[in-house]
Amino acid sequence: TYGHTYEEHLEAIGLTDEYVMEASQELVFEELVFYAIVEAEGYGISDEEYAEGIVEYAERQEMTVEQLEAYYEKDYIIDNLLWDKVMFALKDMATFTFE
Repeated sequence: TYGHTYEEHLEAIGLTDEYVMEASQELVFEELVFYAIVEAEGYGISDEEYAEGIVEYAERQEMTVEQLEAYYEKDYIIDNLLWDKVMFALKDMATFTFE
């Protein structure tokens, strides 16, 4: 960490070790739930979904598809497309109530 201890780095960015541990645990749990849903529902990304999704991602990033694919690994792009698919499915299944 550029000549600093872990503790010095945390102090410099205003975080505590406890916060980092809690945030890390939340991220791991989120990933486990995400992949459990993907597996249970049999979600995947077809070639057509990939082709459409990468165009949309490239536009959002103000890049060409070629630039995006050169910058990110294909597995990373597919994981992001799967994330979107799961989130939209959960949103469609959810029941919202407002008080």
